[in-house]
Amino acid sequence: MRYTRKKWRWGLLAQWVLLGWLSLPVLTFSADGQENLLAVAPRDPRKTAEQQNVQWQALAKDSTALERQRQELRTTSAEMPTKLQNLQVSQVTEALVVQARLDTQTLKLREDEILADNTNTTQQIKSLEQTIQKLKAQEQLLRNPAKTEEAGDSQIEQLKLTQEALSQKQAALELAKQHLTIGQEWLDLNQKKRVLADQWQTKVEEYYRLQQEQSRQEAQQDLSTQLSRTRQTFLDRADESRQRLQQDGEQLDDMHRLLLDIN
Repeated sequence: MRYTRKKWRWGLLAQWVLLGWLSLPVLTFSADGQENLLAVAPRDPRKTAEQQNVQWQALAKDSTALERQRQELRTTSAEMPTKLQNLQVSQVTEALVVQARLDTQTLKLREDEILADNTNTTQQIKSLEQTIQKLKAQEQLLRNPAKTEEAGDSQIEQLKLTQEALSQKQAALELAKQHLTIGQEWLDLNQKKRVLADQWQTKVEEYYRLQQEQSRQEAQQDLSTQLSRTRQTFLDRADESRQRLQQDGEQLDDMHRLLLDIN
């Protein structure tokens, strides 16, 4: 049984990280003397929309790949009991054992990668949520300035920029949450694959050990048989030698008696 990594593409993850950062507005502390306000510089709306559209398309493809992998897992899971039952000791080779171990190790490494990516995405979500809260508070402050202040052009412009930045941040948050959801689903799928891979590896290794033990016993039996044959050969030769000596002795006795009769 062989598992392959098909659709968890690190190219996609790199694209997600790059586009994710590009889609975020630049936030810097204001230097105009207004406390607790952020000077925001939203990204170009058109470019941001294009980048986010690319991200959504990538997530859609990943979701499709995930569903295809789920179907393959269902098929593999249904076939596994029969496959384990039909496996014969004579079918197990060293190459099969090595491949089973490699498949399990590959799934373990993939699980670690998914966990790391999910952790990074979770941190990004927390950061986005914190920034969104600050932007909302800033938007509220700009909408309702102190009574002693009048809403000047700069404040109106800053309100507009804040709203644009807030909108972009909220869109980025939605993307990040969807990315995390798919990542968690990939993790669940990978863990189920590992269960099946572990079952297969355990069975293959068990039969390989049994095969090795059988080979060892057969080798010992062959050696014992060979030693028995060698021993029997020596015994047969010794018996032949004894018989020849006995015959030679009888001939000597006959000749001795003949000499006595002549004398």
